[in-house]
Amino acid sequence: VAGGKFDHVIYFGDGWPLALDLVKFAQNTPLTVYLPIDHEPLSSLLAPIYKAAARSLVPSFFGQKVLEQAGFKTTTIYHGYDPAVYYQGGMKAKRAARKRLNWPQEDFIFLTVATNKGTRKNWIGMINAYGEAHRASKAFRHNARWAWSTYPFMNGTINPDGYSLLE
Repeated sequence: VAGGKFDHVIYFGDGWPLALDLVKFAQNTPLTVYLPIDHEPLSSLLAPIYKAAARSLVPSFFGQKVLEQAGFKTTTIYHGYDPAVYYQGGMKAKRAARKRLNWPQEDFIFLTVATNKGTRKNWIGMINAYGEAHRASKAFRHNARWAWSTYPFMNGTINPDGYSLLE
């Protein structure tokens, strides 16, 4: 960062929820976007982002094909990890993480991170499946937690504390 401005920014995530903001941001700051593409042809919401970006990356050859068909150059960098560098810490790391989150050690954790808006991620299907498991198994009922991240906007505003599903 020089003089309060970013020299370059890399955005990794879904592009469509922030499409207009990313295009506007790229007008003043060089932007590399690393966006998943999961349908073809390229969405009309994503095309302006790629047009505004200084560089684009995708996590699959499918995404590369879709972008190239739309006239954009890109580089494919797979989602993945090097198990020699990043590895599961076993039960000791699991216990430590649960302790930091104040979650019971015996709970079954179902973690969902997505922009759960509309039908795209089958949000209703996930809720129904969790409910079926909850009804069918006493052990699940007493030892399961579902941690989810959902669409941050409600009534046109963002609440950083989240929203009660009961409201």
